[in-house]
Amino acid sequence: MNVICCTDIGTTNIKTALINIAGENISTQIVVTPYIKGNPTEFDPEELYQVVCYNIKIAINGLQEKAEIKGVSFTGQRASILLLDEKYKPVCHGLTWQDVNDSEAAKDYFGQLKQGDFTFITGLPESVIWSCAKIAGWNKRYSGLKEGKYKVVLIHDYLCYRFGAGQFITDPSNASLTGLFDVTQNRWSSKLYTPLHINETILSELLPSGTLAATINKETATLTELKEGTPILVGAGDQQCATLGAGGISQKDAVLCLGSAGILNCPVEQPETGENKGFFCTAHAVEKTWVLESIHNSWSSSLNWIKKILSSEKILIKESRKMNLPLFFPFLAGIGSPDYSPDTKGAFLGLSLEHDESDIQHAVLYGIIFEMRRIIETIKEVRDIPDIKLSGGISADRNLIQNLADITGCGLTSLLTEQTTLTGLAMITWTGLGYYPDISQAVLEMTPSVNSYTEPREGYSTDELYQRYLQGLSCIKGVSI
Repeated sequence: MNVICCTDIGTTNIKTALINIAGENISTQIVVTPYIKGNPTEFDPEELYQVVCYNIKIAINGLQEKAEIKGVSFTGQRASILLLDEKYKPVCHGLTWQDVNDSEAAKDYFGQLKQGDFTFITGLPESVIWSCAKIAGWNKRYSGLKEGKYKVVLIHDYLCYRFGAGQFITDPSNASLTGLFDVTQNRWSSKLYTPLHINETILSELLPSGTLAATINKETATLTELKEGTPILVGAGDQQCATLGAGGISQKDAVLCLGSAGILNCPVEQPETGENKGFFCTAHAVEKTWVLESIHNSWSSSLNWIKKILSSEKILIKESRKMNLPLFFPFLAGIGSPDYSPDTKGAFLGLSLEHDESDIQHAVLYGIIFEMRRIIETIKEVRDIPDIKLSGGISADRNLIQNLADITGCGLTSLLTEQTTLTGLAMITWTGLGYYPDISQAVLEMTPSVNSYTEPREGYSTDELYQRYLQGLSCIKGVSI
């Protein structure tokens, strides 16, 4: 049996799967992503390497029958970044995308750019979560950056190097969230890295996803039980892999990844950049294709929060659909798309003595879905979204999914697997190894089967309540606490 070894370095967990050519997970292992104690936005690069190696070893030991591992690849959290010295050793802790400690340095950096250039070139709104903001902070602390002595690399690039690449390589989909990548020209942008007093040589080499880049070295072979000489292939960003793994390859597709956050990914044939349109545009893992990404910052995290507050195991939904329900604005982690307002806080409006626990839970459920409807309607201004494919653990919640279909007006397809990120990475890897002639054939053969299809119910309307939500939103966005 032939398999490949795919690893997803997520914000919460590291997942390794040994996947066959049909897309089946033969052995899977999950471990908590390691961070510096007391600081969950920083990590030790060496510890990360060791944990990834150990996770792969356990996955290999979990095989029930003999298998040959044909290739290795990585995906994971984008924009998380490392600073390395002349000998490629860490200068300091790595920083995750969630680190916002260099907001002042980022503000100074964005202020040096011509107005509108950043969004026009990158397809991103200005934000402290992108890698460029971390580099701006490092620039103030480490002179080696300006002197061209250091390297700035992503987690994907570092792991490829440690596993045997001997150089630092990345792909356009990972590069898209650095804030230094020209998404229309498919290259690093001198207009963006020059104000940071760095040059292109300190950045990773850009290669297409699925490129055979190197082979496993002796050290990694010893730690993982992979064979020395096993091919290493260039991976892709986690959201692009998740989109691909759900069959999202063309402009007719839309994929909604539901987890702590909710991320809507819509492939397009031409990049959408320029003024902030309520979404950001990234390079897809498929060449000559881009992805419009929109993020709902607090999807299931809002549900988990209210269940914890009310000591409830599940959300209780009444069928009465009262129009005098209170309104919940799910900005527990600020507003993501379409406004990108990190300082806006969550809130309830319209509470009264007549409301009970079920009304509060119902309001939270409606609130997160109303915000997703607002995101979907923003994307619909530039492309159609007739149906949406769902991935992620919460996509199995039938009650929530029915309400999501009713309120957004979209048909929803739930897939049999929750691990579309690893499936997408496997598609890239098997294609890169030559087992599929192109990525389209891999998608055709490996996309998970449909579990269920949910249509909006006829005569079910919450439009009046949604309009109240939009009216209340204008008040909430103007409040700073």
